[in-house]
Amino acid sequence: MISFYARALCHPARIIIIKELHHQQEMNVSELTRKLPLSRSSVSQHLEILRNYDFVSYIEDYPIIFYRLKKQNVRKAITAIHSFDHDFSF
Repeated sequence: MISFYARALCHPARIIIIKELHHQQEMNVSELTRKLPLSRSSVSQHLEILRNYDFVSYIEDYPIIFYRLKKQNVRKAITAIHSFDHDFSF
C-alpha cells in the first residue's frame, strides 16, 4: 500500500495541488496553473494522475472542469505513511 501512495505523491507538483485543493475546496486548471510554475498541460497531467489514484474528483461545468480533493483518501494515505514511518523508527 505504501508504494501505491508513494507513486501518487512522488512529484512535488502533486503535493502542491493537494495542498491548494485542501485550502480552496475547488479549483480549475487555470487557477491551479497560476499557483504552479508549470504549463496547463502539465497541471492537467498531474490532475489526471491524482484522479487515477482517487485523490481528486471533478465536476464538469462545461467548458470548465472543477477539481476537488477526496480528503478521506488523502487521510488514508497520510495514515499509511505515518504508520510505515513508526514501524521503522531508528
